[in-house]
Amino acid sequence: MDDYTISPDGNWLWNGREWIPAPPKSSTELVRTVNEEISQVSIKNQLDYEQLSKVASHFDLNEDGFLSSDEIQKAADSMLNPPSAKTSPDGYWQWDGLAWVPTGKQVDAIQHGSTPWVSQPAPSVPTHPKHSQFSTPTSSFVPSSPIPQINQQNFSNKAKSGRKKLVVIPAFLIVILLVSYAALPIESIELLDDIRDSDSDGIEDSSDAFPQDETEWVDTDGDGVGDNSDSDDDGDGYSDLHENSQCRSSGGEVSDSKLARSIPPDFDGDKICNFLDSDDDNDSIPDESDAFPFDSTEWSDFDLDGIGDNADTDDDNDGISDVLDMNDYADTGLILTFDTFRVITAMDYFDNQAEVYLCMYIEGINNGCGPDGTYQYWSLETGTSYGPLEVSFFVDLDETVGSHLIQLCAWDSDAFEDDPIDISPDSNYNCYGFYLDSTVLVSNTSNTITSTGEGDNTGWDGEVSFTYELKDLRDQRTNTFTWDFNGNDFSMDLELNYSVYSYFKNLPHDAGGIYNPQSYGNFATPGETYLIEISNKLNDLATNNGYVTDLEIAEFVYAFVGDIQYLLDIEGSGESDYPKYPIEMLWEASGDCEDAAILYISLIEALGYDALIVTGLVKQSEDEDWSGHAWAAVHIPGEDNLGTYWYGEAEKSNLKFYFVEATAYWDGTSSIGRNPWYDLKDESYYDVE
Repeated sequence: MDDYTISPDGNWLWNGREWIPAPPKSSTELVRTVNEEISQVSIKNQLDYEQLSKVASHFDLNEDGFLSSDEIQKAADSMLNPPSAKTSPDGYWQWDGLAWVPTGKQVDAIQHGSTPWVSQPAPSVPTHPKHSQFSTPTSSFVPSSPIPQINQQNFSNKAKSGRKKLVVIPAFLIVILLVSYAALPIESIELLDDIRDSDSDGIEDSSDAFPQDETEWVDTDGDGVGDNSDSDDDGDGYSDLHENSQCRSSGGEVSDSKLARSIPPDFDGDKICNFLDSDDDNDSIPDESDAFPFDSTEWSDFDLDGIGDNADTDDDNDGISDVLDMNDYADTGLILTFDTFRVITAMDYFDNQAEVYLCMYIEGINNGCGPDGTYQYWSLETGTSYGPLEVSFFVDLDETVGSHLIQLCAWDSDAFEDDPIDISPDSNYNCYGFYLDSTVLVSNTSNTITSTGEGDNTGWDGEVSFTYELKDLRDQRTNTFTWDFNGNDFSMDLELNYSVYSYFKNLPHDAGGIYNPQSYGNFATPGETYLIEISNKLNDLATNNGYVTDLEIAEFVYAFVGDIQYLLDIEGSGESDYPKYPIEMLWEASGDCEDAAILYISLIEALGYDALIVTGLVKQSEDEDWSGHAWAAVHIPGEDNLGTYWYGEAEKSNLKFYFVEATAYWDGTSSIGRNPWYDLKDESYYDVE
């Protein structure tokens, strides 16, 4: 290492910008205590560790007996920024690459009889208040021969008896002084020039960038403005105030306001470091509100999928491309509930009763009627308002349509032909209709409407009251599921993942009818992580309450599924046959027969049971028509006489799979093996694995 950072007499130190009085050298033991810091700085600056250790020993600048990280970095700076001429400040020594050698100036001084410069105790140098970081050297380059001194007493003014006496300097004394100065060696005169401090700021003119300005002495960036006045000493465009306090460099240290190469991280290059910049990517969105503070093309991520909305083709992650989606920020569902109904005009000639049922249509497609599947109609007395009817319809609205025609119709059931009940104030219609705008979603806000046909002088009049609300299906319809079992009430909170729901909801939902049970069984997903977690929670809840046998646990799960709202496919999707994946039934908290069977089979298979999905025709009574139906069948180890069952196939041909009517559970009545139907036929089944 060229050890040109310290003068040969140890009095002057090169700090990377200028020669300054050298502080005392640190001991070897002190240097060893900061080996790790020296190593880190040497690696960061690509310097030799041993060489940096040697130079750092001279950089205890505040003379506190300790080498700080900042002082070690300044030692590295002195190596990285060598002086343009490697000559000592007095000009007597020059570095030849191996050692300090005398310059021609020193040799010439010796030849002319002048005494060369030697190390002598330095005269005290006044320290300017704004230059206190430089310590006064203990020794300096001074001439070995004394400079003639003037007797100060000859220049004193003495007061005598209140009078001032004019002191006249004899001409011969002035001549002696001039002759003495002229007799000084040239080198001595140069020394006087070197140590002269014209502006009395404590900095010798030779080291003072502003020798005539006592307020300035250094100009780091050479811009003609002294560092004390310059708000950017190194001219790198970053305020000294910021660099010296809060802005960090790429290495993690405070950025050095004296080194132009030490600049802080500044992503947008606006000369405000990232730490202080309130808008790092300069996109006019404050960082605190910017989901992508270092990407000027993105600032929001509505569905939190890590893709900014500008680049995301499906902002709400509902599976519908933004190009087609009428509302990019919601997955809109409709919940409509019939609250009350009143028959105004008598519907029958022979009594004062009307057999009423209500239906909801979307775009002319029937989405369901009430009462539910238990009853075909309500028997209502004319003139009396009945409610709450508590018949609800849940519909996942088509995201590609922004305005939906909703129609509500009321009917009086008759043996031959059902009669319409007029509930519309428009004399042209019996059904009440309105358009629903789904492009603007005000979630969890309900609207109640009452409509009557009275007063339009047409039809048999009635009055209906209903409530509807739009719901963002990105949120679960409910997080809490409740059910009863063995005389006790149970509840469980489920936090499901919308991404999982959206993924399965947007898969094909084709089904092959009751003679193709596999097409329904394929919707069972017992291996999904969320299903395994739910089945384990149900198992733990059952066993913790004393239900520990295989049969008790299987029936406990049956009760959970059977108490989820029954909703026909036509009511929930607008399609007559729309099997749901388990996550859909749980997220929407509703489903019909095949949906409940698929959910039960998935949960019970996740617990290690073996189950089938069964499809066929059923009828409620001898007089009813046959209708298609789906249910589950489960094998309970050790049980041999539970009721209706089917044998498995192949290696399972000796196993009994017992009937599970998963669509509904009535505590005290429902059980595994119990067939609630009047008759069954054309059963087909598929073994779900």
